[in-house]
Amino acid sequence: IYWALRSKRLLERCEPLLGNYINVDSSANCIRLNESGGSGRELLPLGAQSGSQDVGQWLLDTADNLAAAGAQSVLLFVCGPTSLASAAQRAISGNSKVMWHLHIEQFLFLPNPPKMGSSRPKNMENAPLPSFVGNPS
Repeated sequence: IYWALRSKRLLERCEPLLGNYINVDSSANCIRLNESGGSGRELLPLGAQSGSQDVGQWLLDTADNLAAAGAQSVLLFVCGPTSLASAAQRAISGNSKVMWHLHIEQFLFLPNPPKMGSSRPKNMENAPLPSFVGNPS
């Protein structure tokens, strides 16, 4: 697992869900907390470390380890921003040690909503009344 996150609270909340499935001492895991204001010296859940690691290099190292273990085909599931997906795709594009099957999910966020009250009609007397379909009681 490669997981880069910015919230220690999220890491703590996920520990009970992931703890039984992650070998904390495994080099196959890369869980990195990039939280501003963190000390960088505290013991983090799930074997996480402070700071960042290049996903491309991690994928190359992981491919070496998987090939050495006899894996021939690997499913890579990427969920994150475009930059992460692009970096992962670049890293596996020339790697022939294993056959990668890439699945990408991205969340494209809408612009921030208007501030409260800014979309309210100026004259409330002329504002349409709410309408009901069927029996409102």
